[in-house]
Amino acid sequence: MVRNFVMACLVLVFTAALVYAIPVKPGELVGKWTGTVEAPTGNKESTLTFTLDGDKLIGEAFRAGGNVPLDNVALADNGTLTWSVVYSYYGEEYVLTFSGTLDGKKIVGNYDLPEYGLAPYNASKIEEDTK
Repeated sequence: MVRNFVMACLVLVFTAALVYAIPVKPGELVGKWTGTVEAPTGNKESTLTFTLDGDKLIGEAFRAGGNVPLDNVALADNGTLTWSVVYSYYGEEYVLTFSGTLDGKKIVGNYDLPEYGLAPYNASKIEEDTK
């Protein structure tokens, strides 16, 4: 009985390891996302769009203040996702960096906001109607 239990646990552990070892592919990021950053000055909503140009990920953010490109978009095999974005605010330019993870149809992480520190960011993939 104990041996069966140990074997079942080992099978479960190895299965979980295989599932988590499957690399995340850049194509999983491609599409539209809607998200919110919880900034100290209030929640800010935006829509992100990611495309592929060959092997290079291209990103753009759409928000009330206008559209801005996402720079240095990178997605690691383990789902770690990073990018930076330059925003102009009253004539000053600020570089915001994002670091988080892509987990299926969710992006979760933090923006590093100059003068404020880390601000949580969450986004969900918008399902495109294929009809």
